[in-house]
Amino acid sequence: MSAAIDSIGLVTARWWPEVGGVETHARQLASWLATRGVRVEVLCMDADPERAAFETHDGRDGAVSVRRVAYRYQDHETLVDLGKNEQMEAAALQWAEEVKVDLLHIHHLTGWGHGLMTTLAPCAPIVLTLHDYWTICPRGQLWTADDEVCSGPSPERCAPCLRATWPHLFAEGEDASEQVSALSRCAAEAFKAASVLLAPSAPAMQTLEAAGVPAERLRAFSLGVECSGLAEEVERLRDAAPRRGERVIGVLGAVQPTKGVLELARAVVESELPGLRLRVHGPRLPFHGDSSYVEALETLAAESPVVELCGPYSPEQLPEVLASLDAVAAPALWEEGFGLSVREASAVGLPVLVSDAGGLPELVRRDGAVGVIARRSDPDGLIGALRWMDATDCFGVIPESERPKLVDVDEMCEELAGVYEAVLAAHDSHASSSAAADTSQE
Repeated sequence: MSAAIDSIGLVTARWWPEVGGVETHARQLASWLATRGVRVEVLCMDADPERAAFETHDGRDGAVSVRRVAYRYQDHETLVDLGKNEQMEAAALQWAEEVKVDLLHIHHLTGWGHGLMTTLAPCAPIVLTLHDYWTICPRGQLWTADDEVCSGPSPERCAPCLRATWPHLFAEGEDASEQVSALSRCAAEAFKAASVLLAPSAPAMQTLEAAGVPAERLRAFSLGVECSGLAEEVERLRDAAPRRGERVIGVLGAVQPTKGVLELARAVVESELPGLRLRVHGPRLPFHGDSSYVEALETLAAESPVVELCGPYSPEQLPEVLASLDAVAAPALWEEGFGLSVREASAVGLPVLVSDAGGLPELVRRDGAVGVIARRSDPDGLIGALRWMDATDCFGVIPESERPKLVDVDEMCEELAGVYEAVLAAHDSHASSSAAADTSQE
């Protein structure tokens, strides 16, 4: 990497030790940049109930400086408050003016609001990664309150859906479409403030374009997976573990209606395949205040010995989790942008079962992972996929020579470094042109 960037600010909703796909990716990026001499400054939210709202405190994560702003979404009174939060913007602006970085890379705007983009734009050029669809859908996943895939945002479609999700954000008798339109205008301004908008896969980029995100600023990039080190540790744990007499398919990540975990659990039970178990590793929390999906899964697990709910795991426990499995599934129902868990599984030699949603099928169709693609929202298709894996003996460890070649973290970071350098070069060129124009007018 060239010396074009000396300092960078990363903005996220959360930071380690809170974990998730976005947090894992951003932390890998921060570590890679820091080891190459880049000063990395992180700004994130802190949900600690012991801290006063908007209180800030600084710390470090290795070589990375981290500022946390105490925030628990406590001040939302209208829908537009999701897009404009002056107190959070003020905290972010103070941070940006203090750390004075060359470039800002924002990884999520939830909590901060769309207005963060225009607030921080004068401080440094901005790269915004759209890890999901929150900027165009406040529910985050283009997934309706009726538990269906949304065909795209519009005031007519969004108004009843968002009113059903957050009735307290709308006055009785209010025309909800007016607030939806105002929030959409906030998003449009946010997109204008970005030098580059990044999508985690080509299918995700297509979904964003279809939803109205400006195509001229969008580009897909390759999210990376920690391949070699993860594979080595998993192999060591496998060698030390006793041989299992059962086949275990795992799901990794939060349990929510968009992920299709309950549907897979029902398919495992109904398939009646001897020795097949489903193990779910991930938090079970309400989805926009609704716990019925999680409760249905918990009821099924209580009634069926072939479904096991293990709860969340830390990043340090990932090798142990993967070493205990014979396959990993991501039966998503929404337009999943990437699918980190099944790519990590492929990196350590596990077969995968994925739905045909978003960026998931790329893993099998393009990258060559061993596994099967099932139609989403198709119970019979899931059962058929499980039976195909059983009939073809598609469980267990795949030889290293047959594993897909995935983009690793180094390759991902090199690609992002190229994006940063291009943004800075364009910014410097524009600044030089503006300065020359100002001089000629004097």
